[in-house]
Amino acid sequence: MKSLKHNDQVNDKIFFEKILVLFFVGLFFLSLLSLSRVFLTGWYSELYLSWNLLLAFIPLVFLYITFYTVKHRFFKFFFIFLSFLFLPNAPYVITDSFHISVGSPIIWFDTLLFFSFAFLALVYYFFYIFIFLKVYKKFFDIKKEMFFVFLVSFLSSFGIFLGRELRFNSWDILNNPLSLILKSLDIFLHPFSYNHFLNIMVFWTLFLFGFFYFIKSLVMLIKKYYV
Repeated sequence: MKSLKHNDQVNDKIFFEKILVLFFVGLFFLSLLSLSRVFLTGWYSELYLSWNLLLAFIPLVFLYITFYTVKHRFFKFFFIFLSFLFLPNAPYVITDSFHISVGSPIIWFDTLLFFSFAFLALVYYFFYIFIFLKVYKKFFDIKKEMFFVFLVSFLSSFGIFLGRELRFNSWDILNNPLSLILKSLDIFLHPFSYNHFLNIMVFWTLFLFGFFYFIKSLVMLIKKYYV
């Protein structure tokens, strides 16, 4: 029994490592795609996409460290906390599409570029939740799983609001924690005082929650009928 459990843990670790490598290759490829835009236009304005996608990749790295590197409980909680802190960066990449210029002479390229970054960031987001639930599956029945996914979707939506509307970022928890905490409290105490807050929270939470279960259902169907 212990041997089977150990084998499962080893297989999970190998799977996670291969996923990380594959996702990093995707990040590298899209960074090259973003860089090629510089040669097409001479403008460096969209290189931030690679940085934002790297921030979206970081939660998976923290999750790997939590599961397979650190042993002490304090450090496990610390890296899980960091992973949750950076997780909103993944769906946040979608909002970078606000910067697509209709008047761009290469709007066809920009559309492909922004879509590719947003797609890969959403894949990062899905696999973060998927792997987290897989490792801690003994703690989750279906109701607890759905609550967890909803909570992560809600907090990620709040992170998107803080980043896109109020221009906070993940580093502010270290650089400017008091301002971030006070502003967060004020938002929930006076939600109607902030433009778009309720709209963003409702629609982004529903979108992220639905996206996870849509992709999960799709993967299960493929696994059932074609694997």
